[in-house]
Amino acid sequence: SRQDLAVTRAFDRATISAGGEYDQRHNPYKFVDINTDTTGMRQNARIDERRAYIRISSPLHRSFEFLGYASRNERGAPGIVERPMPEAFTRNKNGRAQTSRSFSPGAGHQFVTAAWYEFSSEYYNASQERIPQHTYLREHFLGLQARHSSKLLTADWNSELETRHRFIHGDDIKRPNLSFGDEERGEYSARMHLSRNLGRATLHAGVALDADGENSPGWSPRVDFNIRPIRSVSLGAGWGRSFRRPLLMTAFWKSDYYTQGNPNLLPERAEEWEGTVRWRHRFITIDTRYFERQ
Repeated sequence: SRQDLAVTRAFDRATISAGGEYDQRHNPYKFVDINTDTTGMRQNARIDERRAYIRISSPLHRSFEFLGYASRNERGAPGIVERPMPEAFTRNKNGRAQTSRSFSPGAGHQFVTAAWYEFSSEYYNASQERIPQHTYLREHFLGLQARHSSKLLTADWNSELETRHRFIHGDDIKRPNLSFGDEERGEYSARMHLSRNLGRATLHAGVALDADGENSPGWSPRVDFNIRPIRSVSLGAGWGRSFRRPLLMTAFWKSDYYTQGNPNLLPERAEEWEGTVRWRHRFITIDTRYFERQ
């Protein structure tokens, strides 16, 4: 179940929107414990999430926007079939405050500059001795961002630069010697994206460069091609490499857990390709997607 409530009010020089969301899901999993030959239930994807936000924007030529939000959720941690963990859960809090300003110097160019602050915390509780217990992590970010979009010959061109400072603190209350401790890191990213229409076909190509103060830069290219052989059907194919920061909880998944984790939060990388088919007729749309990711 999900409920949303939003209120918007327009004034002469600004528009203010405020709202909230509540999302709840349950997906119990029935299994047989192979050690005791008994049947149990595991809350595989239990989610209880609340979110509130406020947005202030200006419709003027030199427009600005302020966005702030905060959310809290509790998720049932997936257990292990042989070792059910009905008491295991993660509790997360996060929020972001961002102000941005856009301006158009002319000739089809659009610039957006933004500054933002973001925080997140994650609390993990499990009942199994071999799994990290009562761990608590906090993250803080300070960031600057600049975006540019324009027409490059007959194609749409977008670029983005971002720099941010990341501070992490992690405690393992049950086993202090395995605590993550404090970590500070400056992170940087640059992205460029080009889109071109070729009759019934569309070509998207882009490249991203991600780096931080401790790891060498990594390139992540991406290419997507779409074609519409007939009006109601479109075909697509894509290939790319992606970059992501690892999940914070992997900082605690050290060698005594079932999976060796990533305690130093090194960059993680994936290579993927996909194929898609879309059929659309009036108010019905059917998408089929096949992908592989490594």
